[in-house]
Amino acid sequence: MAAELFVDTAGWGCFVDAKHPLHAKADTVISTARKSQRILVTTNYIVNELSVLLKSRLHLRHEQVVAFIDFLYADPQSNVIHIDRPTHEDAWRLYVQHQDKEWSLVDTSSFIVMRQRNIQEALTTDQHFAQASFTRVPLGQ
Repeated sequence: MAAELFVDTAGWGCFVDAKHPLHAKADTVISTARKSQRILVTTNYIVNELSVLLKSRLHLRHEQVVAFIDFLYADPQSNVIHIDRPTHEDAWRLYVQHQDKEWSLVDTSSFIVMRQRNIQEALTTDQHFAQASFTRVPLGQ
């Protein structure tokens, strides 16, 4: 099986927003990953952020947000990891240790999940992933 690909809030946002300048690239990356049988890994924390992004910034209707998130949960090639207490605690410790970074708790929980699953690549525009020594899948930035 091909390696998993982590998808961050920014990656999903570029994919969903057809008007985003990086939409076509995000669509290509996700399509290529699917054709290669890669599992698209994300977290429930990211789904939370994504619901806010889609509704408040992208102004999608509630039904559209629900439909996309329901798709993520039902899609056999998407894996929404639920952050459990030990992972949350590890993420919190990483957050506390890196006061020099502008990382969020969602970022650090993503980093922990990626380390747990040996995932090296993230579909994102967020430079924090590179700061944490992960490879950002290029979206043209």
